[in-house]
Amino acid sequence: MKVESFGKRDISVYFDLKETYDTHYNPPSSPITQEERKKRRKYHLSFYDLTDFLNDFLILTLGNEVLGVAGLLRSSSTEKWSIALVVNPTITTRQQIMLLFEAVLPLIQKSTHEISFVTYSDDKIMNDVARSKGYTPYEYRVDLVLDFEKYKYSQNIPEKIVIQHHADDQEFKEFVRIWNYVSKTNEEFEPITLEHPFIDAIKRDMEKEEAQLFYAYESNKIVGLLLQFFRPKSRQGSLFILAVDPQYQRKGIGTALIHKGIKYLKGKDCQLIQVSGVFYSNKNALNLYLRLGCYKKPHSEMVIYKIR
Repeated sequence: MKVESFGKRDISVYFDLKETYDTHYNPPSSPITQEERKKRRKYHLSFYDLTDFLNDFLILTLGNEVLGVAGLLRSSSTEKWSIALVVNPTITTRQQIMLLFEAVLPLIQKSTHEISFVTYSDDKIMNDVARSKGYTPYEYRVDLVLDFEKYKYSQNIPEKIVIQHHADDQEFKEFVRIWNYVSKTNEEFEPITLEHPFIDAIKRDMEKEEAQLFYAYESNKIVGLLLQFFRPKSRQGSLFILAVDPQYQRKGIGTALIHKGIKYLKGKDCQLIQVSGVFYSNKNALNLYLRLGCYKKPHSEMVIYKIR
């Protein structure tokens, strides 16, 4: 058993192991298709600068078997980095995870950036290793699932507010503006530009009707938005990003956007609607989703550690 440089291995080694790890602790509601797998990886890559991935990442092997991969993921748009540490949970021991974690520490010590570490609450060993190094949780997030029997659609829209489906690429300028405005107070959002790969990925999915953008307008000004995804083959939808201009929050705009998105998905005979990664600290959003009939998806809770 040894820890060595990731070297010339293909990046798919990391993604394959990450999928194994995620599937073990947070099983998907339906099998992941190859198309969906590629899409997830593209979205993941759009937010990280992997220029030095091969130099910085480490791999734990036992013979020809890969047990784990670890390194620092560098944000493509901010100074915030994160520890990426994924293992095969069915065969990796606490000692091996500790070995991999300790191998990353020199990279952390060399970096001057803000660094976090995210893992599943159900991964007792990974959490134990993090705590043994003196790190304590500072945030939690969880996926939600909509209970169709408890959900009640409402057509109520705040006065002077109009909800519209995305119609013009010019609206992406407002998408970026609101996104970046919210990112100042919400760590869930990282600043982006119109040239960001994430924008191109959204456009591609919108062309295939697998992504939808809804905007809340007041007097021709966009003051809120909802980005969601729809997987036609599995009939599953995901409310991915809900953002409202801070000056217009707590006026029912977020609720109106959610109702619009759910109505669209139910019109596509969607059998499952999830909400991705709601932070516990965002109590307004969490309570809103729970009031609308969502419940916490089992095993999806994640712990975030502030390393520095």
